Amino acid sequence: MELLRSMTENLNPGAYRPSDSEREVLSLVVQSDTPNMAYAQASDGESLVTARDKLIRLGFLIYNDGGIELSPTGDELVTAQAIEDNPEMPMDSE
Repeated sequence: MELLRSMTENLNPGAYRPSDSEREVLSLVVQSDTPNMAYAQASDGESLVTARDKLIRLGFLIYNDGGIELSPTGDELVTAQAIEDNPEMPMDSE
């Protein structure tokens, strides 16, 4: 466990490329009103659960008392990847 912790502490958020499922989880966390709501939404389906758990292990999300929220490096990742409230919504071309 110590090795994983030391590896993730040095992870550069700007260099990490999240999968589509990880981007969706990050987006859900950003748009959720509460950490508990974010956890519930990120627990809807196997791919989201897998992505959520990976982001927690990597230190981008913090699990606390039944909820998840962005860690400081998770906040950097969201900014670096330009993850917004709804990444699945197409941009208007007008």
